[in-house]
Amino acid sequence: MLKDVAQKNLSILMVLSFIICLFAVPAISEAAIGISSYDEPVLPNWPNAEDLWNGGEAYGINDSGIVIGSGVDNTDYGYKAFTYNGSGYTELLPSQMYSIQSVWFGDNPSINNNNVIAASGYNSTYSSVGFTMNTDGTGFTQLLDTGWGSSWTYNINDSNNVVGAAFTSDSAFDPTGFYYDGAYSTILPSGWSFSEATAVNSGNVVVGFGTSDPFGFDTTGFMWTKSGGFLSTSLEPDNWSSVNIYDINASGYVVGSGTDIDGTQKGFVYDGSTYTTLLPVIGTTWEWAEALGINSQGAIVGKGGDGTGTKGFLYYNGEYTEVLPSGWSDVYAYDINDNNVIVGSGVTGFGLAAGFTATASGIPAPPVVPEPVSSVLFVIGGALLAGRRFLKKRV
Repeated sequence: MLKDVAQKNLSILMVLSFIICLFAVPAISEAAIGISSYDEPVLPNWPNAEDLWNGGEAYGINDSGIVIGSGVDNTDYGYKAFTYNGSGYTELLPSQMYSIQSVWFGDNPSINNNNVIAASGYNSTYSSVGFTMNTDGTGFTQLLDTGWGSSWTYNINDSNNVVGAAFTSDSAFDPTGFYYDGAYSTILPSGWSFSEATAVNSGNVVVGFGTSDPFGFDTTGFMWTKSGGFLSTSLEPDNWSSVNIYDINASGYVVGSGTDIDGTQKGFVYDGSTYTTLLPVIGTTWEWAEALGINSQGAIVGKGGDGTGTKGFLYYNGEYTEVLPSGWSDVYAYDINDNNVIVGSGVTGFGLAAGFTATASGIPAPPVVPEPVSSVLFVIGGALLAGRRFLKKRV
């Protein structure tokens, strides 16, 4: 009798183990990708017309859904940064800075999962400098090494390490990429005339672009680490020119854009061995495209045109979908977080430059190591083993 009960309990434990293992396996999405909803416009003080900013853009979003952007306020027409959490805005202008630069000047604020931003602007002496700070306004750090004339930032990872570019002397004519992890490292391949470090992933792998052309025309990409130096100084598809690198994800997938042998501007993604060309086919084949951001799942966003204007796009697993809020024009999709929320900018139907977010569908959630499940399996495994030994003793 006791043996039968033990065998029954052992069977129950085996069934529970199977069920837990089944749910621990991530689901694979086979649904077509699309945009399920938009949140727009993203612009400080919307919809209060009296306090509404005179224009702005949204560039980055972290996995908590905090958006970083910049624009022009409605009081002194100064350039400021802002964050948006889905319901409210926080204006950001450190006391050490006179103004915040925006994409209109070539620099985009970025934000990591620690709610630390990297941005650029003009300090109290009107020098252009990069900096980091917390989204609550604390922890300001100016990024300007001794002897540098000016600097600007592009990206910050979750270790709070920053990449950007700088004029490394007052007399420098061309910029040099840099990596900051508490100490400064300049990044300039031998023989190159300039470089810019544009993204850094969670493994502290840095990508960017530059050239050995003294006139700065035919750019190519690079990949670099502090410990290993340059992993590549020709990061580009075969026979392409004027290549810019924009992002790298945790798996080391790189996205950028350039001009192919036929003179068409296209995006691309590089997985470490193969380049895949990106040119949206949504109804018709688009005329041009740039890939600007990639998340951990490999979903890519960017911008391009089909002859009717500039639009955003989303690419995943061989499929494209358009990113274009209703009535908007001149739309860029800049970034996508690991929860598949896209952030971008454009011009609203009433003519105001603003940001937006878009929730993508048909893309799986990021894989998560199921630590609680592992613990349960460990306990169940122990119980199964103990049960088998008990039964052997009873025989």
